[in-house]
Amino acid sequence: MDVISILNTIIENLSVVIIAILNLLPNSPFTWDLGALSTYVGVMNYFIPFRAMATIMMAYVAAVTVWYTVRWVLRFAKYIQ
Repeated sequence: MDVISILNTIIENLSVVIIAILNLLPNSPFTWDLGALSTYVGVMNYFIPFRAMATIMMAYVAAVTVWYTVRWVLRFAKYIQ
């Protein structure tokens, strides 16, 4: 066997493993089946606004990410000691 056929065999086997791993994952990570808990989750969402909390947390994480990125760039450029 030459090197090319060995590499092709390795790549084919690797693709089989990757496809097998991907088949274990759900189609969408954002669809959840809560089943019997769906009525209770609706009641909890009335008292604790999870969607608003997630929106605020995403904005906060984005702002902190921008801050640290700008700070890193400025330190890299030696503007901040």
